[in-house]
This record gives sequence, structure tokens and C-alpha cells, in this order.
Amino acid sequence: MGEIIDEIVLAGIGTLLLASSNIGGESGSPSVVAAFLGAIVLVCLEHCLRRPGPLVAQCVFYGATILFAPCAMFLPVAAYGALHEQRWVARLAWVIPFAATVGLGHAPLIYALAIGVLCVAASLLAIRDVRARSERDGLRFAYDDLRGRYLQAIEAADAANATAGSGAGDAAGPEAPRDAMPEVFADLTKREMAIVRLVAEGMDNREIASSLFLSEGTVRNHVSAILAKKNLSNRTQIAITYLKSA
Repeated sequence: MGEIIDEIVLAGIGTLLLASSNIGGESGSPSVVAAFLGAIVLVCLEHCLRRPGPLVAQCVFYGATILFAPCAMFLPVAAYGALHEQRWVARLAWVIPFAATVGLGHAPLIYALAIGVLCVAASLLAIRDVRARSERDGLRFAYDDLRGRYLQAIEAADAANATAGSGAGDAAGPEAPRDAMPEVFADLTKREMAIVRLVAEGMDNREIASSLFLSEGTVRNHVSAILAKKNLSNRTQIAITYLKSA
């Protein structure tokens, strides 16, 4: 959401520059509205399309910048989106339409300088956002890994206790019944079994993730693993199978 806001702010600044520069016609002319709408469409396409869709949309906008002078004021929006691409060639592609804008005289020198400064600022802002996203993803991965190790340690401790209890039962008779795992789910891990129980209670992935302190992606992966192990098609079948075995 923050990235969209940043891009809309850049588009707003471009609109103010375009309205004050009279590029492409008088201030307030349809060219200002058309260029602004083009920038907003670019923002929407960057966040709605799957790759390489955003890159294609950026290239189309670069072409429009060269052919349609008012679009040059919104070049920082494209530069911001380009910095989220993987390849450096794609990240720096905005330099080409910017050079064309200066070379073809689409904008007065002062406005061309303003566009260049905004493109650099947009690039630095995008780099900050990419780093922040990478840090969040790294922390989420580390948290899930630590959570997995913790649950594995609990499973190992439970297995050791069960073995010790079995030995004591042979000498002193059977112990009180434990909360045993249904036989049909015997091949699942303790975490997968916990997810099965919560699915049977009607929880969705977000609620399960909150209950088990996991990310939604991890929960989705475990649900997929459960479906594959038990040869089931959907969550409803998981719940039915669990309730029948309870």
C-alpha cells in the first residue's frame, strides 16, 4: 500500500509541474489530464499484472514519453516502478526517455532538471522500499524457521516421553490414555495435525496463522502438504476426515 501512495504522490508532483510548465498546451488543457491518467494507469498495471507485465507497461510508457511531451513529467513514476525489477538494465531504462526528452527539447531546461532530480529521488525511495521489503521477508523466514525448530524440539521431547512412559507401563501397568493422534493422520507431523484440528474448527488460513504464530504462506504450504499426504482435494475433506476419525 505504501508503494502505491508513493507513486501517486510522484504523479501529483508531475501534474503540478506539467500544469505550471504549459508543456503540450495551455495550463489545465486536456493534455494534463491525459498524462496524469496515463501515469495512474501505469501505477495500476505495475501492481496488478504479473511479471513481465509491469516491465512491458513501463516500456510502453517510455515510448509515450518520447512521443507525447506531457508524459515526461510523470517519468519519475515509471522510474520508481522500474527499481523494483530484478535486472539493472530494466532499473535504469528510464534514463533513455529522459535523455530523449532533453535532446528533443520536450521540456524547458529547468523542468528537465526537475524531472531528473525527481527520477533520482524516486529511485532512492524505491531502493529504500525494496530493502525494507527484503528485511521483512528475511525476518518472516527466520521466524518461521525458529518456530519450526521449536515445534520439532517439542515433538522430539514428546516422543522421548512416550518411550519412557511405554517402558514404565510395561513394569507398572497401562497409564492413563493420552490425547492420541487419530490413526488416519498418523503420518502427519505435530504442526500439520494442529492445522488439521483448526481447519476442522472452520478457521481460515489467516486465523490459523494467528493462532499458531505462523505466516499465512507457511500455513498454505502445510495445508497443501496435508492434502497431498492424505490424497484429499480440499479443506472440507480434511475437516470431514478428521471429524469421522475423532
